[in-house]
Amino acid sequence: MGEGGKQIFIGVFYGIASATMWALYFTYSKAGYAKGLTPADYILIRFTTTLIVFLPIVWLKGIGKKADGVGFKKGAILTLCCGPLLVLFATAGYAYAPLAVGAVSQPATAAVIGLILAVLILSEKPLINHYIGSLIIFISIYMLTMNKGSSHLHDQLWFGVLSFMSAGFLWAIYTVLLKKWSVSGMDSVKYVALLGALYIPFGLLFTDSLSRIAKLEFYYLLILIIVLGLMWGLFALLAYSKAIEYLGVAKAAIFPAVVPAITIFIGIPITGHLPTTMEILGSIIASLGLICIMGGFNWIFTKTSAKKTKN
Repeated sequence: MGEGGKQIFIGVFYGIASATMWALYFTYSKAGYAKGLTPADYILIRFTTTLIVFLPIVWLKGIGKKADGVGFKKGAILTLCCGPLLVLFATAGYAYAPLAVGAVSQPATAAVIGLILAVLILSEKPLINHYIGSLIIFISIYMLTMNKGSSHLHDQLWFGVLSFMSAGFLWAIYTVLLKKWSVSGMDSVKYVALLGALYIPFGLLFTDSLSRIAKLEFYYLLILIIVLGLMWGLFALLAYSKAIEYLGVAKAAIFPAVVPAITIFIGIPITGHLPTTMEILGSIIASLGLICIMGGFNWIFTKTSAKKTKN
């Protein structure tokens, strides 16, 4: 294998790893409801884990220095977008919606809102693939929400959709702010982990999270710590950053786009839910829309444009 082939292999490995970790997060967020967990429990698990991970780093390197390009003011704003409030919206919707709806609605909303904010805040110019991808995404969300066979709580399904879309909206603001402020993913995660941990005393004193978590089997709690605390809170972001390093932004963007489809199939053995035909189709269509909006099909538009120029 040549050097170029090795670079691609490593990049694909990191990309698949990041997509799988995000898919596991969606799946276990849904599966936890069968164990009696609530969004408050997810928040407590997430930020207790990341606090333990980042405390030694902060002890050694400090925090709040201008060198990291963040500071407490920006860190607080990033935490508002990517902290406990995001976890609340990202998991609460599963009380009303099936796995596929959450796996599609969150990244789809983040992609479309992120595009709009990039135009308004970063002065980026939208391309034809952005319009087509957004249209495909809206079609997929409509297919999933209109599928009455997908949820026994169909009359309340829109509560779940709105919750997931709120999570996507917050994530879109977070990613745009990272770009606008030129903040690295690692620095932002550090601030979110520490400032988000301010929720822990509230969760211990004013919710029953500790008693519900204590009733979990040890192996299941360990899985949640790994998936929600380490994978979602840290490793998925680092793996995706590595995929970008080895493959470039355009190629690496394919991996977040296939998360909905991966989630559907990972969810079968974990949640015990067999997806309906409409859920499978909606997830595949959403993945195609996300690939389109991220530039995965730009070669088609480039060829079309070249032909028009020749004529």
